[in-house]
Amino acid sequence: MSNSNTTPDELKSRASDLAKDTSSHLANRANQTGARGMTSLADSIDRAAQRLDDSAAEQDKIPADKVAVVSERMHGAANYLREKDPRGMLSDVDGAIQRHPYRAMAAGLAIGWVVGRLMSRD
Repeated sequence: MSNSNTTPDELKSRASDLAKDTSSHLANRANQTGARGMTSLADSIDRAAQRLDDSAAEQDKIPADKVAVVSERMHGAANYLREKDPRGMLSDVDGAIQRHPYRAMAAGLAIGWVVGRLMSRD
């Protein structure tokens, strides 16, 4: 049983503090795990951009200026992923949704439609 000197309010406060500490710890771990995954994704994007640059240099069929633009954007995306943590990205997404709500709704509908089409093929 509990200590007879501990009041129900103290127990409630302790339980609340423990829950807050636990949720904060779990959120930090999830953020760290997400950041590692984002860094790995950024490395993959950089490698893909480098392969794109290399293949464009070997072939004359692809306009070099167009490849350079795509490659530059890929490197920019990789750098963004390295610089931001998941919380920062969520903040950026939230800001973009607030600035462009109709675009966000259209993107959500498009993503939902694609997922629905992919799931209906099974």
